[in-house]
This record gives sequence, structure tokens and C-alpha cells, in this order.
Amino acid sequence: LVGMLRGGESGTAIVPGEPDESNLVMAIRHDGWEMPPDGKLADAEIEAIVEWVRRGAAWPGTKPAAQLVADGLPENDAEPAPLFGPPQRKQKGTITDADRGYWAYQPVGRPDVPPRPAGEGITDGLLRADIRTPVDAFIVAKLAEEGIEPVCEADRETLVRRLFFDLLGMPPAPAEVASFVADPSPDAYERLVDRLLADPRYGERQARHWLDLARYAESDGFRQDAFRPTAWRFRDWCIRAFNEDMPFDRFVMAQLAGDELYPDDPAMVVATGFLRQTPYEYNQVDVEAQRREILNELTDVTADVFLAMGMGCARCHDHKYDPILQRDYFALQAFFTPLVWADDRPVEVSAAIDGGAATAAGRVAELRRELAAIEESCRDPAAWGGFKRFPPSVQQLIFKPAGDRTPHEEQIVRIASRQLKFNVKKLPEAERARYEDVEQELAKLKAAGAIPPPAPTALTVRDVGPVAPPTSVPGKPAVGEVEPRVPTVLGGRSLPSEPLRDESGSPTSTGRRAALAKWIASPVNPLTARVFVNRLWQWHFGRGIVGTASDFGVLGETATHPELLDWLAAEFVASGWSVKHLHRLVVTSAVYRRGSRAATAGGSAGPTLDPQNRLLWRQNPRRLDAEQVRDAALAISGELDPRSEGPSTPPSKPRRAICTTVIRNTRDDLSDVFDGADAYSSCPRRNATTTPLQALYLINGEWMLARARGVALAIERAAAADDRA
Repeated sequence: LVGMLRGGESGTAIVPGEPDESNLVMAIRHDGWEMPPDGKLADAEIEAIVEWVRRGAAWPGTKPAAQLVADGLPENDAEPAPLFGPPQRKQKGTITDADRGYWAYQPVGRPDVPPRPAGEGITDGLLRADIRTPVDAFIVAKLAEEGIEPVCEADRETLVRRLFFDLLGMPPAPAEVASFVADPSPDAYERLVDRLLADPRYGERQARHWLDLARYAESDGFRQDAFRPTAWRFRDWCIRAFNEDMPFDRFVMAQLAGDELYPDDPAMVVATGFLRQTPYEYNQVDVEAQRREILNELTDVTADVFLAMGMGCARCHDHKYDPILQRDYFALQAFFTPLVWADDRPVEVSAAIDGGAATAAGRVAELRRELAAIEESCRDPAAWGGFKRFPPSVQQLIFKPAGDRTPHEEQIVRIASRQLKFNVKKLPEAERARYEDVEQELAKLKAAGAIPPPAPTALTVRDVGPVAPPTSVPGKPAVGEVEPRVPTVLGGRSLPSEPLRDESGSPTSTGRRAALAKWIASPVNPLTARVFVNRLWQWHFGRGIVGTASDFGVLGETATHPELLDWLAAEFVASGWSVKHLHRLVVTSAVYRRGSRAATAGGSAGPTLDPQNRLLWRQNPRRLDAEQVRDAALAISGELDPRSEGPSTPPSKPRRAICTTVIRNTRDDLSDVFDGADAYSSCPRRNATTTPLQALYLINGEWMLARARGVALAIERAAAADDRA
């Protein structure tokens, strides 16, 4: 009630006793405002609210509204607690010391590992077996505080299956299960973990988690949903990075600024495909709006994936709950403002060629430059298919000489040019003849083998040049140009940037993304390590230490074990940002090895005191995800194609799910039924539904029946000589 009486930028929501003067009433009547926006409430509902305001807007637990107004509305600390969620921030445009003191923004410490607890209700024998790594000490200490006894370790058949699915995304073969169960050595489990971490399938499984976050797809989305034939190179880069245990700080920097930080390493340039996963509307004539959408999407995804900061809410105004200012949003966006898409950059080092081939290659390059010059000089709208669709302002920029364009204008032209198609037949006769002569010479060189196959390319990015276009806050010209800075609550400082330079020493980029990448991947950044170790914990337990993996703000969930989160983050950095070290630490722990059945507990305290298992007194039973269902079926039927790299294939082919084509608007049936990731946005945690369609698909689905036929044929072949076999 106090909030409605105080109101916001448009004034108070209600005036007690005066419905005709109340903004709330005008809104529900659709008189000036329209709430709900998709249609009016029923007349009876509107009249009920009007009558409530007319009678004085009584609210349970507070003084009458008129009395509150007469006494003066209470201060922030005297306001009643909100019914739903945290209170809104009141300090507009500022960040307070209390904001900076929020746990997620504090430096990562390394808490002491808790001593072995001696709490009642914890069996000494079980406890000794229940602390295998420092991870367990944190978990058991919390359980001891609550008087909860953890369940016993799962049996060996369960453990080997759990490890295979978590680390490889595949089921173990029967022989692998039998070998592990029969191995009496005390380090059998640890040796199995090391073997799986070294298995090439490990990278395929872990890359799938990352591709969910990166909103990976091989099509544009929107209506046309055009195919992106080289998008798979980013997928392969992620697989190799996990298999090679690339330090995570380097993994982060390559995706944000591989072209600036590692320009001589084609593979690291491919990593900038992370910034190319944005959906693209092929026929959008409002080019400026499309540019803004691309930049907004990159800003939101970068904040979500690496920092778990919900920056999107600050795009239009200061965040109402988290200490994120509107200018912080655009200060982060300013790091990406110079960015343009690059589809033509070779991503493999060219082999050395002999003198004759070099001469031919030089001639080819010269001819191609001549064709480009003819196209560039053509100012006839009829020669450019799609030109007339654009507004006059964009048409003028397209025909403006490239050397005279500002960086912002150059970006607009590059986006618009993706929709243009040159028609040589519309050239004046003399120019058309020369153009066709050049094309014929190129054709002869190609027929003679003088033109090598085109170099492999990938979806990458670069800066438009050494000068950044201005970044501004829409609708607020008085704010002026916004410079790239760290979010205010994390220090708000500008970051020194060093432009990329060519062989002559001339700058070719702004260096802004490189500066941002270094800051995000720095150990002094309090968020990056915390965010990733929390994600990895979620991959193994179904839920992170912070349940909202991409939102560490006040609207997200609180950490169940904050000291463990910080200890893991510190250990992660101390290990050289080794992801495999982190996996090994988690999966060798006793908490990971526990059984999932409450009935195996020594008592009933766990189900009673912690029914949601937030304290992890048992392992969480988890359903296989779509990729695990697919890959397990193919592995069991003996049909699985083990190739893990290269162009994708349709889902009808028997390759691992990570290598099948991902089309945004058309998910394959299995992925659709089993809650595959939505590639339109970053997916921190998939839905896990249970529906009749899943059961029906497994029983009657044609794809699954084909796998059953594969098993039957394999049995028939194996037993051909003996029916009893």
C-alpha cells in the first residue's frame, strides 16, 4: 500500500477515496494507459478495484491509507516487508557501500577447511568414510549443524554409470562395468576418473554444457532461419578446449577477444564464434535497430554467462533490485560497440607455395580486387538487388565512399550489405564487358588449377577500425557519450586498451574487447571463478550451490554453502584455472558418490529436515537429458558413428548428438520431447519435465524402434550358429 501511495515516475498509483484521480484506475480502464496491455479486465473486476479505492483502499496490517498520507509516508526502514521478493532499491543513480558489500561482489577468499565435526547424530564410522576431499568437510559440517546423517555410498554399478554419463555423456559398456566392479584396488575409482577425463568423449560432453550457455545454433532464427554452414567450427573449438584442459581464463579471453589477443592463432580467432551466435533477421530494413539488437544481445549474454549479472533489466532504467545502473549497462556495451561480423577470415594457416603458384595467386587476387572496385564504384540502384527496400538514409550511406564514412556508418553499411546482391547485367556496357572479361579469366585460371580451393573460414568478429563509434543511452542525449567501464559496483574503472596493429604498426582495432576479456578472466574479478565453479557443481548435482546459475543478484537464490563456493573458486584459480582439476575434485568426493535413495539413510532426519536435499545428504537422482538418451541408444545398438569433429549431419544420421545439425526453429523430435536447450538465448539450466510424450517416444517412436531393430539384428548375428545363444 505504501508503494502505491508513494508511486513512481508517473505519480501516485492511487488517491484514496478518489478513483477518477487514481492512475491505477485510469490504467485498468485503458484511459491513457492500458493495463493489462493485452486486454481489459472484466467489468466486474474493474468495478471491484474502483470501489476499493473509493472506500479508502484498506490494506491488511497497515493504517488506513488516508491516515498514512496524513502522517507522512514511512521511511524505507519503516516500510513493511514486501509480500513477494526483496525490496526495490531507493538510491537512484548511485551505488552505496551496502551495495558493494553484497557477497557476490566481495573478493574471493579461501576459507579454512572445516574440522571434522563431532555433532550428534553423525556416525563416526560413516563420517570417516564420508570425508574424502576438502569438499566433503564443508558439506558434512553443514549436515552436522542440522543433525542430518548422509546416506551411504552408492554401489559400484551405480557409480560407474554415474561417472560415464556425467563425464562422457555415454553409458559404460557391460565389460567396463564388470571390470570396475571386480577391481579390488583401493584406487580403482580414482583411476577410472582419470581415464574418463583423458577420454576424447569428455570434451564432447562438457562442450555440450557450454554450448547451452553460448546459445549455439547453426541457423539464423526468425522466419527464414538460414543455415550457417561454418558455425560448427566454434563447436569443435569448444570440444578441443575441454579435452586439452585449456585454462579457463584463456578459454574466456579467446571467446571475447581471440582476434585481438591471439591474432596469429587461427583456432583462437575461431573462438570468437561465441560472439556470432546472435539470432539474425535476414530482411530487417531498420538496420540501426538491428545493430542495437545485436549489441544488446551481446551485452546481456556476456553479463549472464561470465558474471551472472542480470544486466538486461538495466537497459531502460537503473536496475530496481540489483546495484546496476543504466549507465553501467551501456558502459559494458561500449566494449562491443566497435564490433563487426567477419565471415571471410581464413582459420587455417596456408601452406607454403612455389613461385609459379605464387604468381598465379597474385594474379587471382589482382583480378578479384578489380571486380570489387567495379562493384564499389557502381552507384546505380538497379544494379543492387534489395537496395530499394532500405530507407533513403541507409541508401545514401551505401553509396557514400568508404573512406568518407564514419565508423558507425561503416557498420550500418556492412549490415545492410548482407541483404544486397550485385547484378552485373545492370552495369553500363563498357563496365559490364570488363567485368565479364575478368570473370572469364578467373574461370580459365580455375580450370587450369591455378586457383586453390578457398581457405576454410568461420563465423568470427573484428573491430570496424581503430576508432570506436560512440555509445549513448537511447532517449537520453544529455548523458552524452558513454565510455567503456567496469560496472560501478565492481569499481567502475576504465580499462586500458592496446589496439591491435598491422605489420606497419598502424592500429586496426580499438583493443576494447581485449581489455574487457582480461578483466573478466582476472583472478581479482570476484565473479568469474565463482560463477563457473557453481555451473560445474550444477552439472554434477543438478543444482548449483547457488541455484540460479546465471543470476547471483538479490533476485537469485542464496548460496547453500557459501564457504564451499569460495573455497572451490580459490582452488580453481590456484590450479591454473584447470577445469579437469575441478571435475576431479568434485567427482572423487564422498558427497558425489552418495546413493540417491533416502531409504538407505541411517535415520529419517534428511527427508524431514531437508526434503529438497539442498544440503546434499544424498545424491540427486537425475533424468538423462536429450543428448544422453540419443547417444546411449546409439551406443547400445552398436550404430554410433564415433566421429566427433567436422560439419554437422542431420539427426537421422547415427552421430553423437553434439555433432547433429542445430536449427533454431526446427528441433529434432528427440530433443524436443526431452527438453533440449532453446538456442535463441543462453540456457543456464534446462527444464526437466516428465510427460506422456516421453514415454510414448521411447515405446513407439520410429527413431527408437530403429535402435531396437539394431539391437535385435546384432543379437541375431551373434547367435546365428546357435538359437539357444
